[in-house]
Amino acid sequence: MASPIEKKSISGEFAYRLYDSLGFRNEDIELFASLSGAKYDTKEFHSVLSKMKEESKATSSFRRMSEDNLLAITSAHPTDDSLNISGPSAETSISST
Repeated sequence: MASPIEKKSISGEFAYRLYDSLGFRNEDIELFASLSGAKYDTKEFHSVLSKMKEESKATSSFRRMSEDNLLAITSAHPTDDSLNISGPSAETSISST
């Protein structure tokens, strides 16, 4: 299986993985491509980057919605259970017949 560099081109998808997983900056990828004589598809890189940012925004807005729902549930007025704890008690006994 040929590596992405053996093809003498670096795809935007591969460049995004370098950027996202290993922290390579776009400028570093461009420099590496020029030094190795490979073509680098910057348009595809920026397209993939934009797509991933949009997916991340959608996920974070879902998370924010879930947090808002949790806040609404937890901020409900508490019930008064003091009568159950300290109220009148009933004594019981078990007898055998």
